[in-house]
Amino acid sequence: MISDDVLQRAVYKIHACPELAGCIVGYWGDGVCRTIGYPYCVTPNSENVAVIIEEVALPPQTTVQPATAIAAPPPPQVKGALNSTKLWPELIGAGASCALFGVSAAGVVGGVAGEIPTDGAATLLIVASWVG
Repeated sequence: MISDDVLQRAVYKIHACPELAGCIVGYWGDGVCRTIGYPYCVTPNSENVAVIIEEVALPPQTTVQPATAIAAPPPPQVKGALNSTKLWPELIGAGASCALFGVSAAGVVGGVAGEIPTDGAATLLIVASWVG
């Protein structure tokens, strides 16, 4: 089991990262789950981030490699920038949705117009078109 001293140093190093400053830190190991780093609001995103330290048992033949530095997250996208990878699927979906709305509206109008001549038998068409 990791000592409390080592865990507190880990919490200090986690909170030293600007992206993780003020986040809550939890620990899971040796059948115990507990909070070791309590949150404090440093950035607007502090309460939306959590870190969990999990202690796992390694097989005897496994060697532990030295820890590597945490990679920096990708830079945030500039407001107003278009995400071209999803633009066309979104436009196609919006066009299909509008077209199907037109079909549904035409079905409702046709069903309402057919109510009197069919003595109410067109109600099923109205309900199906409205649900669509």
